[in-house]
Amino acid sequence: MNKTISIHLQGVPFLFEDQAYDTLENYLTSIRKILESEEGCEEIIQDVELRVIELLQQKGFDILRVVKVTDIDEIITKIGKPEEFYNTDSNRKESTSFESINPKRLFRDKDSAVLGGICAGIAAYFNIDVIVVRALYIIAFLGLGAGFLLYLVLWIIIPAANTSSEKLQMKGQAVNLGNLRTEFEQAAQRIKAEAEKVKNKVHLKTGITRIVILFSRFLGVISLCFGFALLIAFLSLLIIEPSVLVDGTLISLQDLGKLTFENIGDYRLLLTGISLVVLSIVLQSFLFGIRLLKPIKSSYFKGISIGLTFICIAGIVFLSLAGIALSKSFRVDGEVERPVKRISGKTLILQAKDRAHSTIPGIKINGHGETEWFTIKDNQIFMDGIAIQFKRTSDSLFQISEQLHAAGSTHESAIRKARNIGFPIVVKDSAVWVSPTYSFPKMDKLRNQRLTLIIAVPEGGKVRLQGKTIFPTPTESNTEIHGQGFLNRAGEYRAW
Repeated sequence: MNKTISIHLQGVPFLFEDQAYDTLENYLTSIRKILESEEGCEEIIQDVELRVIELLQQKGFDILRVVKVTDIDEIITKIGKPEEFYNTDSNRKESTSFESINPKRLFRDKDSAVLGGICAGIAAYFNIDVIVVRALYIIAFLGLGAGFLLYLVLWIIIPAANTSSEKLQMKGQAVNLGNLRTEFEQAAQRIKAEAEKVKNKVHLKTGITRIVILFSRFLGVISLCFGFALLIAFLSLLIIEPSVLVDGTLISLQDLGKLTFENIGDYRLLLTGISLVVLSIVLQSFLFGIRLLKPIKSSYFKGISIGLTFICIAGIVFLSLAGIALSKSFRVDGEVERPVKRISGKTLILQAKDRAHSTIPGIKINGHGETEWFTIKDNQIFMDGIAIQFKRTSDSLFQISEQLHAAGSTHESAIRKARNIGFPIVVKDSAVWVSPTYSFPKMDKLRNQRLTLIIAVPEGGKVRLQGKTIFPTPTESNTEIHGQGFLNRAGEYRAW
């Protein structure tokens, strides 16, 4: 009478006779003793157990059928004797106990995989070059259009060759101890090669890291220098009243701001916004530079950075409010046309009047495609350069009028500012003296004030300036006349 033992091999239940169990236990113990000093011993033992399970299942053994000692002996014969592991490469004998017929099994080869190992596994199964399989797959993918779906299905249904026994079966080799050891040695070589690649990558990464560290420190120094330079410039503007140098004379930016903004509060709002934005940029530069040169706690950095960001946002809000206030003061354009003189004759003589304030320093501004200057004298702003526009009239007299333009927050304020523009015209000895300068009250601010002198010329009439006919002036085609021009601050006329 023989006793039976219920055991689990790798989680699979079997019913063994006690002698069969002892034989299998002694077999595995012998393998473990022989390989105990070698790396990967437990992996080979696991592969052997999996092969035992596979051979038992092929014979139809399950929990209801008892495994006998003769069945274990047959399996040991197929797998190989433990002594095969003891032989070295130089004197290893070819195993005489191997499976005469060892059908291949299709697995995914993860060791040679580019993606999922499907092509490498098929190449190993049919013993062909993997490049051929991959080329055929690419042709199928491009030609048939179902390559991706086919690859996905194969990836799902084909198992991966994870163990050494599965890798041997994938290649059609007998799963015995000799081949298992060879497979394990090859796997060890692959692992060693991969480790060498990783080591090289680590060295490369270390070199790149050093370059990045040096570059980050350089950026840190640049950031600190930029912050210091901006801070010095900012403090200079706070200590010294901001001014611009024009014609050797310092003119206060605060005075210029008063001429631009409707009230001093809007100008101060602008300065506050600029100060907050500049201060936040300076401190952020310091913080960024310090962090690159010497790492600090991220929590501290994050908190300070968020605070400086809010300061910058507050400065942008102040700048936006100042900009909105300034844009509102230019929201509406006002234009007024005012008749000035009616002069008889066939020729109108224009003379440029000298500027009474030509020795007063001014601030240079640009507009209308010409260089203009304005100066301040006796609470009046004098603007240089006037436009002249000619047109034909059926009247027998020359008609001179002024077209005045200004901007304002409302239509009424724009019209009022336009009407406040002054332009002296003097008729003397059949000549009309005009000044290249017009003026308006300082309290009206700079609101894009412009003056255009409109001269209506009767049929056959002409206009001369400083001995030259400026209207009509024929073009090269002799079909058009210049209908407008510009009289600059020096009294020089240029036709448009």
